[in-house]
Amino acid sequence: MSAEPIVIDATNQIMGRLASYAAKSALSGNTVIVLNAEKAVISGKKSNIVEEAMRRLKTRTLANQETARTPKTTRPISEASSPRNVAVEESEG
Repeated sequence: MSAEPIVIDATNQIMGRLASYAAKSALSGNTVIVLNAEKAVISGKKSNIVEEAMRRLKTRTLANQETARTPKTTRPISEASSPRNVAVEESEG
């Protein structure tokens, strides 16, 4: 663990590799500072990059109820707790 922070200039660097290096350094206990992150380069086909980003944005969250797994029906009441099956004690008298 170094006393000085690791300073990374992201200009013209591939974003994924830079992020991997920064994450590994941070997990090792080092402080990481990334400069010019907006100038990092994303490699690959634009259609693949956009498709992957859209897929990640559609992950299930409270804001996106289209893909949320919610119960379609209510749970049936168990017979043991049903009021019809409760034994009624008749008082003699």
